[in-house]
Amino acid sequence: MESSINPARLSKSKILLGAQCQKALYLDRHHSDLKPTSGISLQAVFDQGHAVGVEARKRFPGGVLIQAPYDQVELAVAQTKAAIEQGALSIFEATFVHDGVQVKVDILHRKSARAKWRLIEVKSSTSVKETHRLDAAIQAWVVAGAGVSLVSTEVMHINTECRFPNLKNLFTRVDVSEAVREHGEKIPALIAALRLVVARKTAPPIDIGPHCTSPYACAFESHCFAEKEIPDLSVFDVPGIASKKKWALYQTGRITLDSVHADPWNRNQRRMIDASLSGKRFVNSAAVWATLKTWRFPLYFLDFETVSSAIPRWPSTKSYQQIPFQFSCHVERKAGGKLAHTEYLHTDTSDPRERLIPALLEACEDSGSIVSYNMSFEAARIKEMAMAFPGHARRLRSLLPRFVDPLPIFRAEVYDREFRGSFSIKSVAPAILGVTSSYEGMTISEGGLATLAFEELSAPDCSDVRKQELVAGLREYCAKDTMEMVKLVRWLRSTSEC
Repeated sequence: MESSINPARLSKSKILLGAQCQKALYLDRHHSDLKPTSGISLQAVFDQGHAVGVEARKRFPGGVLIQAPYDQVELAVAQTKAAIEQGALSIFEATFVHDGVQVKVDILHRKSARAKWRLIEVKSSTSVKETHRLDAAIQAWVVAGAGVSLVSTEVMHINTECRFPNLKNLFTRVDVSEAVREHGEKIPALIAALRLVVARKTAPPIDIGPHCTSPYACAFESHCFAEKEIPDLSVFDVPGIASKKKWALYQTGRITLDSVHADPWNRNQRRMIDASLSGKRFVNSAAVWATLKTWRFPLYFLDFETVSSAIPRWPSTKSYQQIPFQFSCHVERKAGGKLAHTEYLHTDTSDPRERLIPALLEACEDSGSIVSYNMSFEAARIKEMAMAFPGHARRLRSLLPRFVDPLPIFRAEVYDREFRGSFSIKSVAPAILGVTSSYEGMTISEGGLATLAFEELSAPDCSDVRKQELVAGLREYCAKDTMEMVKLVRWLRSTSEC
């Protein structure tokens, strides 16, 4: 069956895209091949949004779900009309078309068959953003234009005060009717302007700017930056530079690092610019040694992998709380000595912390420094576990004073041109240690993919073969994080006076 989506129509998502950047809308319509292929991380965002939507529907029992295929718009409109005429009090994915604009409303609800409707837009965010108000306004404009009377428009978002297992207060509903009315007055002009954009033969001459990343990251950012011939290293790579200053420099044509070399910069920014221009690696050996000599052997190189979700699922957890499901720990008992390695990986749907905590306490023993890159993350997870599991609280809290962190050393006392303005371990390790320390080509190469792998392997329907693949990938990835820390600390040691 042919799709009933009219190519001349504008969907809500395309209007939002065009409101952020008209050039992005044009490229999306005429040169979508310039967009990077959507990865599994983006799919995970969509999947989570769907799960939140399904959970939100539970607050409206007896609702009618419009089940027409996504590309069968006319059928969906007809099903929506039928549900309204049959007296439905709640409709999910209600579909409307007005003046060539199509929308699907998350929840359309009324108190009785004779009452006006409430339009409810469901978001997996923890607050209402301005783009959500425009989103709701587009929907309200179309719904009203299609002849359906609205009494109010709301955004329904995640409430971070909710704790599992009581999910009754998972959502907060915010009335945005006033903002919707204000936006609504401008929507016809916006749509008319966007129709002219998609009808153009060439892309509109819109420069790069803050809109490239706000309110959402643009899929065409790399393309547009390449068009502007932004240098390989530029003011956009200077660490800690405020967005306003970065774009002010760009607007005055000062993009290259040599063009801003004489400007006043802080210590770290100055080091980045100097090292990038000279190509000479900077190392303050004395300062490195001053920090390393305070660390106490044995050294426990520790890294967590975590999972978070909009809908909490384990006791006392809240939305988007980072729950450790895996750790790797390399142990160095003397400088340059033989390494020992312990690890834990959870593989089912039960609370990972229940078994991870005892394994962690055993791995870290009772003395010696615990080395974590950006240690505030691991320390925060330990504090949370101490609060959730009082029986382990004393020993978990005893780990906290033992933490030390290589990141501040690299940030303050080391710089290599290949850091490219970033001090993440994935930038620092290959720059310092060579290509063998790169994460490229790994089955799991970053934390987001690790989270997705855990979600898949812990699902009851994951096959044994697939589970083995995921377990191997997760173990390799987490162990690499701690092994790279070991190698980086040994490198620091070799450059200092210790």
